[in-house]
Amino acid sequence: MPITDALAEMVFPPAGDSGGAQSAASLTPTASPFKYVATSRQALHITGGVINTVSYARGSLLLALAVATGGQLIEMNTGDAVTITYATAPTLTIIPR
Repeated sequence: MPITDALAEMVFPPAGDSGGAQSAASLTPTASPFKYVATSRQALHITGGVINTVSYARGSLLLALAVATGGQLIEMNTGDAVTITYATAPTLTIIPR
């Protein structure tokens, strides 16, 4: 029965289904200041390096963010931008949502 199959797939996804999860990807920062604009809903993880400032922009809103020494995760929607100024480049990772 189609209904039974649909219910089973809700509980147990098909073997070839990854559950929609996409792999994280490394991002190499260019010269400081480095600006990254999200192309989809995603998170940006920043760790390491010597970071001076981090700012977040959505439309006309611009916010200064605290610089976290242990790393930080910034949730972004399509079109949001994060600008990082640094003395030593950090490690950046994009995590799709």
